Amino acid sequence: MEKKLAECDEWNFPHFGFVKFNIDGAVKGSYGLAGIGGVLRDHSGKILAEFSKSIGFADPTSAEILAIKEALITFASSEWNKKVELIIETDCETAVFWINNPNTTPFTFKDLVNECLSIGSNLYWKLCWTRREGNVKADRLAKAGIEPGLKAAC
Repeated sequence: MEKKLAECDEWNFPHFGFVKFNIDGAVKGSYGLAGIGGVLRDHSGKILAEFSKSIGFADPTSAEILAIKEALITFASSEWNKKVELIIETDCETAVFWINNPNTTPFTFKDLVNECLSIGSNLYWKLCWTRREGNVKADRLAKAGIEPGLKAAC
């Protein structure tokens, strides 16, 4: 049987003039030890930056939003922020919707979403959803943030 792949089953290169930060949050259970991870790549696929860290205890949506925040902080403090535009990709539809439509954000998450929007206010960036299959490296980095002994390499 022939396997059919959807368009987003693999990571897609950003266009020239853009960089892409794939991010993810990982949580043990519905609320537990959590980690975040992200990988920033240029139009040729070259890795420019990575992060993998523990965030203590969190729920999955908070972990995803904290990963977006970390990506924005990393990009804002980089040499690339004045040279290229940023695309952030996550597999969390809820986080994408709330940040792109902040007036729909529940009260519990408003501060986190507003922090992201504040950090990104002077940047050229957009947040997009991607399938889990397009976010494998970021997922491994996030899981390594929970358990530092895990390998994050693809």
